[in-house]
Amino acid sequence: MAGGTIVRAVVFSVTTLFAVMLFIPVDLSHANAVSAIAMLAVGTVAFMGLGIASAVFPMLWTEKGLQMAYIVQAIVLLVSGVYYPTTVLPAWLQALSVISPATYVIEGMRRALLDGADLGSLWPLVWPALLAGVLSIPIGLRAFVAAERYAKRTGRLKRSG
Repeated sequence: MAGGTIVRAVVFSVTTLFAVMLFIPVDLSHANAVSAIAMLAVGTVAFMGLGIASAVFPMLWTEKGLQMAYIVQAIVLLVSGVYYPTTVLPAWLQALSVISPATYVIEGMRRALLDGADLGSLWPLVWPALLAGVLSIPIGLRAFVAAERYAKRTGRLKRSG
């Protein structure tokens, strides 16, 4: 199941990139495809734990759980430099950007695609994202297992319609 989701995400990302390139001139002549693919793989690992932990919300709260997962996504996007540099954020949000794996993955992808950065020069961005994945996957799994036990005990998994 996770493999299919990863393949779908890669296809969606590549399709989106090419669709954007039809309307906005994007110069990828200096792109380092190997580094970009490596950053995509690092990003996949980095976000697995966050995704697993976010899956707790819909399991525990049927009606509003999915919206709660979207809030987590919005917060990650807010503090990660997707729309603007993290340096323009207030100091307390900059602290959150340091622990967000998206901050490192986005910057690494920019450097790989726009500047042609090699993996060696991307290492300062790779290791924090990998560390986030290594830490967040077991934490996310523990949270999910605990929530699943609670949901089974309280009958939240017995839903129909």
